[in-house]
Amino acid sequence: MKIVKTQKPVGLVYPLSKVKEHLRNTGYDEENGLVSIYISAAADFIAKHTWVNLQSTNYVGYMDSFKNFDINMYPVTEITSIKYYDVNGTLQTMSENTDYYVSLNGDFAEVQFENTFTLRDRPFDNIEITFKAGYLNWFAIPDDLVNALMLIVADSTEMRQSFSQGMTFTKSDVPMGALSILNNNSKRRFV
Repeated sequence: MKIVKTQKPVGLVYPLSKVKEHLRNTGYDEENGLVSIYISAAADFIAKHTWVNLQSTNYVGYMDSFKNFDINMYPVTEITSIKYYDVNGTLQTMSENTDYYVSLNGDFAEVQFENTFTLRDRPFDNIEITFKAGYLNWFAIPDDLVNALMLIVADSTEMRQSFSQGMTFTKSDVPMGALSILNNNSKRRFV
């Protein structure tokens, strides 16, 4: 399944004031924008490395044909809709608990099709699954992932020269303590 983010999350994943406390720069607001960028970049890195989304975001997934599937993100909080292109190329909406069933329990959301339909004569992107993934608020984020976020932001702030000169943010740039936390919380698997 190909997955695309359909909107940028609203606000920061974790309060700027709490992160600034960790950085020991409370009362100094001139770098708020920069610290906010580091917070968002750290949250994106955590999601890519672990498949755990810290902030609720809307996504759409595309499949070529009907087959039961898992959404490799955590936590998936809602499957908004499943639509398919029929033989005439018209987008049709499927009915949950009639055409398909959803389980949001466990590490990944599971979808099983009860009814399948004849699809348009196109080899790709015939089915669209819209869903939400991520913790609904910052209180729900596990403490160890908050710790990893703080460590990554602090390291980014301290090592800003590297990032300002065009280097990309990679796994080797992440502090070992944060990487260990992320590895322990990873939902990644080979598919």
